[in-house]
Formats: sequence, structure tokens, C-alpha cells
Amino acid sequence: MGEREPVLKTVTASEAREQWSALLNSVFERQARVIVEKSGIPMAAIISAHDLEQLNRAEERRRADVALLDASQAAFVGIPDEILDRTVSAALDQVRAQHRDSANRPPVLP
Repeated sequence: MGEREPVLKTVTASEAREQWSALLNSVFERQARVIVEKSGIPMAAIISAHDLEQLNRAEERRRADVALLDASQAAFVGIPDEILDRTVSAALDQVRAQHRDSANRPPVLP
């Protein structure tokens, strides 16, 4: 069975000061994630170290994905959009046709 998601709790800055120990414990036990507001404006969040690790890993993956996209775009610098569109459309049509063909073929028995 999966882990229960922490509840999202919003407190004022003064409530956070008053309840600091209890808030830290609930965050540590992954029962809550806390948004701290000041004058109704979200100012900060309190999350577990585990959640921070996951966030950092997700940001690293995103940076790697963006770098990959940037590198792939660099390969097409100077090629007019019309040619790229036509080439991509033709490649997609070919892959779709191959997929249709393989889906319609009867299975090969040993």
C-alpha cells in the first residue's frame, strides 16, 4: 500500500512561531507540509528533508531535460521551419504506418 500524502497546512507567521516545535514534528513525520503566510501572502514553506531531496532530484532531471532539448534544437539552427515541419510530418506518418501495420499483423506462433 502506498504512503499517505502529507496534508497541506497554512499558518500565519505568528502561529508558526507559537507552534514551531509541533509544526516541525508534523513535517518531520511527513504528516504535513506547511505554508507560512504574512498578511495573507505566502512567504515560505516548511517541508521535510525527504521532500526537499525529491524536489532537488526533480529540478536536476528538469535541468538535464532542458539541456537535452537545447542541444537537439542546436542541430536544426538555420533550417527553415517549413522544411522542418514537412520532414517531421513525413517521419510521423511513416512511424504511424509502421505501427498500424504491426498492430494488424497476426501473431507469429513458435
